Amino acid sequence: MISFTTNRKRVHEICDYLIEHKINMPWSCPTASAWIWRIMKTLLKMRKAGCYRVALGVESGVPEDPGYHRQEDHSEQIVETVNNCNKVGIKTMAFIMLGIWARQRRTMRETIEFAGR
Repeated sequence: MISFTTNRKRVHEICDYLIEHKINMPWSCPTASAWIWRIMKTLLKMRKAGCYRVALGVESGVPEDPGYHRQEDHSEQIVETVNNCNKVGIKTMAFIMLGIWARQRRTMRETIEFAGR
């Protein structure tokens, strides 16, 4: 997944342009939750520039899930990202992978429960 927020400097440039030129256009973007979780300044600027939703690449809420591709458990970062987005008025959605052959029913259920947090 290509993440809009990969290059933080570019995100600020785009947001500054939208704000400066008074381009009142609602927009959303995909992002990596591990990147954006502590960057309140960027979230605030994105909101001011018209961002109403970010789509987070979550994959799974269960680190021991055979389909989990991350080296570390980012579940708390994901929760903090959602909370921070809520604080600035940005809605969130998550990209979650279910039904991969290696996944067990338990991990699928736990991922769905995690998404409901």
